Amino acid sequence: MDLFTASVVLFATGMALTISIFGAPLWVQAPKNQPTIILISGVALCTSAFVVATALVLIQISKPNFGTQSTVSWSIFETIAPVLYICFILQALFLRSTRKSIFDLKALLIALLLIGQLGLGVFIFKQTELSSFVDVRLDFIRSLYRGFTFFLLMSWTYVEARKKFKEQRNFLLNFIQIFCGLCMFQSLAWVALLMLDFSGYFGLDYQFESWLAPDMINRSIRTGIFCMVQVLISIYWSQHYSLSAIQERQKQERIQTLLSEKDVLIRNLSTSKALIESGALSAGLAHEFNQFLARIEMNADEALHLINDSVVKPNDLKQPLGNILKANHSAAQLVVNLKKLFQSGHAEAQPCQVDHLVQDVVSLYANRFSQASIQIDLNLRVNEQCLIWGHLFRQVLVNLLSNAVEALDTSGQTNKLIRIESRVNQERQYCLVITDNGPGIRPEQESEMFNMFATFKPAGTGVGLWLSRYIVERHQGSLTYENLPKQGGVSFVITIPVESVPR
Repeated sequence: MDLFTASVVLFATGMALTISIFGAPLWVQAPKNQPTIILISGVALCTSAFVVATALVLIQISKPNFGTQSTVSWSIFETIAPVLYICFILQALFLRSTRKSIFDLKALLIALLLIGQLGLGVFIFKQTELSSFVDVRLDFIRSLYRGFTFFLLMSWTYVEARKKFKEQRNFLLNFIQIFCGLCMFQSLAWVALLMLDFSGYFGLDYQFESWLAPDMINRSIRTGIFCMVQVLISIYWSQHYSLSAIQERQKQERIQTLLSEKDVLIRNLSTSKALIESGALSAGLAHEFNQFLARIEMNADEALHLINDSVVKPNDLKQPLGNILKANHSAAQLVVNLKKLFQSGHAEAQPCQVDHLVQDVVSLYANRFSQASIQIDLNLRVNEQCLIWGHLFRQVLVNLLSNAVEALDTSGQTNKLIRIESRVNQERQYCLVITDNGPGIRPEQESEMFNMFATFKPAGTGVGLWLSRYIVERHQGSLTYENLPKQGGVSFVITIPVESVPR
């Protein structure tokens, strides 16, 4: 036996034993699914084969004439070749099992074809040598068979790795493709060399005295590539199919579920917050509707009075009937704005002029502002559109306006003022600033301003500002505030990206 062959066998045995020793605890705990069963079977077979080969190597090393018996090298590889052949098949089946069941018709036909090819190999290698010429022919056929066989095995493994790589971009699958490609290239090159040499009347055979020497080098290279692919497959399995990997995947799935549940909770909180604010709006809205009804009733009475007048002209009815239509339209617009406030669902973000939303929400608070003697200063100057969820953004405006009104209710100001202004900053962001001249934010409140359930109002829920910041950040924006000690009060600043929309 030559030192090169002994080194290859010992190296392969060491790698197989390492995989088995470090992988055993993971295999015991892992769920016994198809990939795991195939991997365990493949590692167990190749480890057993290499252990047997190592035993033969050690026996030969202990003999005095070690290094001269090259035929023993051939006998060792011949002993483990059928087992390694099956291990090559299991490598391809493992990669296939990560995508689909291996018990489909296509996989079974390929496996049966390769097993039949293995039987053909056993038949070829059991033939006896009758003469020197026949001996050369048998060596040639055996080498040709091995090169073609390994090409087919590596091609199948390469195809399975490539299909899996398209589904899952993993660097290990990329390396498996590289090693399989190298083995395919090496096998094809060897087969081509054999065919060229066959046409040259076996010049290589006479140069090396037999096909054994160069063929041994090829088999050693293939064994090394097999070991590297097996290591990569084992690492890939540990990443995705071991108990820790499965637990991590389940953990990530639970996190995604929690995130989805969080979004549902946020939507529910948004609606709940709007319902809470509806209590503050209900009195004003009722008064507003009563005004519309009163105007309609007054103008209807006037129209009936004119109709009963014998000298009435049609034109005399235009003004009262027109007033009725205006009051009706105003009431309808109030209902539309109110419906938008409580709107929820899974609608996609839509281009919208935020300034128009501000005007709609302010119109809902018109009577509330009047009752609290609050002046509204609107300075809305942005005509560009932003991509927003309208029903969510309305809730932000309601929260901030409601907070401003409540802050001014607790202040002793005589000239209560809420100023709302919009602009587009240098970074092409829409900025909305809502300022009130109330008492502002106290220092002890600042650290918990946007914390959930943190409230400084007797009847507060601690949801409004936290929810508002979440909604604005969902729009890839920011919600900040600034105390105004000189003027008194506080400014809340909403900043979101501008989305230019063709008109």
